This record gives sequence, C-alpha cells and structure tokens, in this order.
Amino acid sequence: MASSISFTPCGCCSGSPAWFWGYEYSGNAGNGADDEVVYTPGPYLGVSGLLKILPGANGGGNSWGIGLKSDHTLWFWGSNRYGLNGNGSDDGWTIYVAYHILSGTFWYDISSCPIEFAGAYFHAIAIKDNGTLWFWGNNNAGSDGSGTTDSLIHTPTQIGLANDWISVVASEYNDIALKSDGTLWFWGTNDYGQNGTGIVDNLVYVPTQIGTDTDWIAVYLALTYVIAIKTDGTLWFWGTNSGGQNGSGLDDGLVYAPMQIGSDTNWMSISVLMQGAGGFDRAGVIGLKTDGTIWHWGKNVYGENGSGGSDAVVHVPTQIGVANNWTNISGNGVCVIGLKADGTIWFWGTNSEGQNGNGLEDNLIYAPMQIGAATDWTGIFSGPLWILGTK
Repeated sequence: MASSISFTPCGCCSGSPAWFWGYEYSGNAGNGADDEVVYTPGPYLGVSGLLKILPGANGGGNSWGIGLKSDHTLWFWGSNRYGLNGNGSDDGWTIYVAYHILSGTFWYDISSCPIEFAGAYFHAIAIKDNGTLWFWGNNNAGSDGSGTTDSLIHTPTQIGLANDWISVVASEYNDIALKSDGTLWFWGTNDYGQNGTGIVDNLVYVPTQIGTDTDWIAVYLALTYVIAIKTDGTLWFWGTNSGGQNGSGLDDGLVYAPMQIGSDTNWMSISVLMQGAGGFDRAGVIGLKTDGTIWHWGKNVYGENGSGGSDAVVHVPTQIGVANNWTNISGNGVCVIGLKADGTIWFWGTNSEGQNGNGLEDNLIYAPMQIGAATDWTGIFSGPLWILGTK
C-alpha cells in the first residue's frame, strides 16, 4: 500500500461539538468535574472535534477516555492507572483535562478495552496514518505482538513492521486487526477459539491471519467471540455462543471457525453489548442494516431487544420496532442509544445513572424512547455509564 492512508472518520462522532450526560466520575468528562450525575445533555468541555471516543472503567472506581480528533491527534483523560496516557508513567493520577498523546503524530484509528472483567489487561492499540500498528498499556496477554508478556508498555510501541493496517479492535485479553487487502489478523488469548482456527486454550503471541479470506470489511470483538462483516454484506461469527450470539437458534457451544449468521447481505454495522463484570450474562448484539432497520439477538437482560421485556434469550436476529431510518447504534452491557436520519437520538435499556437524558434514573426503558426534542444530532457513543453525542 502507499506510505499513508487517506483519512476518513472512523467512529460514531462527526467532529462536531460534543454533549455529555450520565455518570461523571474519575475525570471521564475531561472537563475537570467529578462524582456527579448529569441528567440532561450538556456541553462537553473537555475535547472538541472528536471523530471517535473510547471509554474505559473498572470496578475500582476508575474511569477514562481516549479520543481521536479530526486533526488526526489522540487525547487521553481520566485515571492513568494502566499507563494509557502514553507518557511513560502509570501513576494512577487522574488527568482532568485532556492530555495530548505523542504530540506531532498523526493517527488513523484507535481501540482500547472498554470495561474491566476480573484480571483484565487494559491496553490501547492505534494505527498511524502511515498504516503502522502501535501498542501501549498492560501486555500480560501478549497484546504488544512481540512474543512477550508480563509487562507494562508505557509509551506507544510499534507492533511488527507491516504498514497496511486499516482498522483495529481491542478487548480485555485479545485483539483483531484488518489489513487493506481484506485479511483479518488475531493475537492474544484464545480460550474460546477466537483465532478462528479450531484451536483453543493457547496464547497467540504475534498477529496471525484468520483463515485465507480477503473480503472482510469490518470486525467487532467481544471478550469471548468475534463478529465480522464481509464486502458482500454478509455477517459472520466465531467463538463462544453462551447466549445465542451466533444467531443460529442455538447456544452453549463453541464455534471454531467463521460461520455465517443467516443469509442476509445488507449488514452495515454491529454493536456488541457484552461488557463489564458478569459479561457472560449480558451477551447481546445489536445490528444495523443498510435499509435503516436495527436488529437484536442474544441475551436480553436489560430490555436491549426493545420489545418491552427482559430476561430472555433472542436466538435469531429480530427487528427492533418498525423504524427504517436508523443511521447509527451504540451500546454497552446495560443500554443502547440510536441515531435516526432525522437527527433525533433514542435510548433504551437500564437508566441507572441518568443515561436516558430526561432527568430521571433507576428505571428500565423497554422500548426506544427519544432523548429530548433536538433534531440536529450527528453522532453518538455509549460509554459504561454515560453517553456522548455530537451536534
């Protein structure tokens, strides 16, 4: 490939001014505030011009964010417990105002671990605009791709020599990246067959190709399984199927190689809902199709399927409502937020920290409910206990 990648927005936000609501703690809002609930969307004063934002949180009350801006720069704010600010330290201090990661460097994409499972190995992986891949943070699962483990990497360090990476996703224990030739590559822990080879219970120390296909276009990584989209719009699954995530009507099994989900050829994007402690019990998936419809399958612990109920397993992709003007979806382990073509945003799921943006909390929203009356929203992102939107 060429020595540089032409930059295109790679996330849910648009580079417009941002708005924040939900639980503001450990500096996650990047504006100097802490320990309060923001009940309605308010101006986000931390970082402007965001194209992509990655939240993180753990059970110890630490929270942080990493953001990619429209000028190709990376920024960090919140708790630096795991050295994710990339400045050579892991002092645990909270950075309340956004900190520039590796000034003078231009980045194309970024991914990091969302929420802690027991013993999670928090790290960040990013792609520079020259197509090279970089790692920093906890390397106990070999995520730096060098063949070593058991260390903290305090500054961005290159993974291998390849310069044709175009997309990367990180989970707590493993990583997957996409190259410009349409191939997928995996490294890290492989306890549930996430490497797609039929082998489990081994550590993959360097990026290793998944199969031989060259038509992958997008990939989504949960703790124990993978979902990916091909250029023909088909959807594929491999890994653990503990809660019907493979969409076949079955559960409680391992899928050792990529298996197609249904026969539809119009899948556009996916949001994996399995995050946080107890993730095996919150293993739902939300999918967006090119016709503007959204679909749910897997566990439905918090009403994620938008049908008015919870505590059931949805074994095959099932449409949420009848609307066909959805343009973006973002979810986590407890709630979902969606953006429509008319510029409105909608929420459903648990509302424990005011995530529904209407001044209330501590109730379940079982079907998509509009947040406010604004019709000029352009982007959304759902963090662990908070929401970020752009106008």
